[in-house]
Amino acid sequence: TRLFCIIGDPISQVGSPLLFNSLFRQHQIAAAMLPCHVLPADLSVVIKGLRRQQNLGGIIVTVPHKIRVLRLIDSLTPEAMTTGSVNAIRRNMDGSLYGANFDGQACVRTFQQLGADLRNQSVLIIGAGGAGRAIADACLREGASYLRLVEKRRSRATRLVRELKARFSHAIIDAGNHNPRGFTRVVNCSPSGMTTTDAMPIDIDQLDPGTAVVDLVLKPVNPPLLQAAKEIGCRTANGNTVLAAQVELIADFFLIARG
Repeated sequence: TRLFCIIGDPISQVGSPLLFNSLFRQHQIAAAMLPCHVLPADLSVVIKGLRRQQNLGGIIVTVPHKIRVLRLIDSLTPEAMTTGSVNAIRRNMDGSLYGANFDGQACVRTFQQLGADLRNQSVLIIGAGGAGRAIADACLREGASYLRLVEKRRSRATRLVRELKARFSHAIIDAGNHNPRGFTRVVNCSPSGMTTTDAMPIDIDQLDPGTAVVDLVLKPVNPPLLQAAKEIGCRTANGNTVLAAQVELIADFFLIARG
């Protein structure tokens, strides 16, 4: 039996085990995916231990480990290396760990499912962590003409803006406030919305009805941002939609044969 796991802190919100275990049953694959609650202080020890697990097929990485885990693995896909973020790790036969990131591709696919392409569009991204880094890069690769990052840690946003400007000369890229007025695409990559006491990640009163809104929050499935966006007529997609868009990509990366 091949073992797969997802590591994060917290872990109760994750949906990957349900989706992957369903995939394993559907294709009669002897494998299982388990959620593992890993604190940041224990990340290095856990990765070292998993590396020695001979039947380990791969690891999915979620908040807050997507950036920190880079220094603990052996090699990266070009996309993961460029964005500085990993959300999937494959254990190779020799025990080496190979990291990739599919957040960006999945978000692009989600916008496409909404009938909302990204070429020549203005994109507001809330959160410049692991997912935000990958999604910002993917949106610009798809031809977004203007991208704004909103991040509580201003230095993190400024640093990412500088990196993106060095790679994408065609677009206007800046760090600013959470006012969505004038933006045609909005992505919430922050944890805001996971609890009822969280503040709204954007100024919802300034949201345009024609804007397409994607919220990566998995639970609740209809977070406050999406509730409010739907009420004014926006096209919306939640974190589970983005996650579903990643399953096939990650399964291929993990070399899971499906017939």
